[in-house]
Amino acid sequence: MKALTGRSKTLAEDRPAGLFGRPNKRIARNKAACFVSALTSVLFVALLGFLCLVLWQFIAIIFNMDIYELNNALGINDTGSFFSGVGVAVFLSAFNWYLGMIVVPLAWLFISQVTGRLPHRGISKFSAYFWRTGITGAVLVGGTCGLGLLIFGMSESPDPIDAFLTAFGALLMGGLIGLGAGLIVGSIHYLIIRPKDQLENSEMAMAEVFE
Repeated sequence: MKALTGRSKTLAEDRPAGLFGRPNKRIARNKAACFVSALTSVLFVALLGFLCLVLWQFIAIIFNMDIYELNNALGINDTGSFFSGVGVAVFLSAFNWYLGMIVVPLAWLFISQVTGRLPHRGISKFSAYFWRTGITGAVLVGGTCGLGLLIFGMSESPDPIDAFLTAFGALLMGGLIGLGAGLIVGSIHYLIIRPKDQLENSEMAMAEVFE
């Protein structure tokens, strides 16, 4: 057993089953990856939000309009419209780092319980980390924007249909931004952990013990 215990800090080894009897392997760098993913998620959401603002500026230039005229043409400046929700979601995403003290712990909690559980369960496919983190980002950003505008719109707008349209626009745009940021973060998470190497090395170590 010395050959196995001597590698416990670098290889994915079996530990006592986790909550609800889930497989629970020892994974190196997993906590660090979850923390880095939470931090970078805020940065990438802001980056994609700013890219949307820059793209919007280019669209206005192409149509020979200023931003205010383009916003008026699409109804972004009007309260209670689908595109006003889209605009608010972009703005909130671009400046989400203002709420970093809240966003980072929330992102860390979700990532650690979704993506962070994958290597403990013996999952090493890149696609699993890629899409799980992307969906997590879509739910977090889209859900926050959509729910926030729904609550605000229901309290401010006399027409519930307008409030739902605004919230749906924010939900859709926020979800797309969160999905894009989550896919990037999931790739970074996978590169930090390198679960395939850890799990394969663990299997080789176990084979050596029982030879």
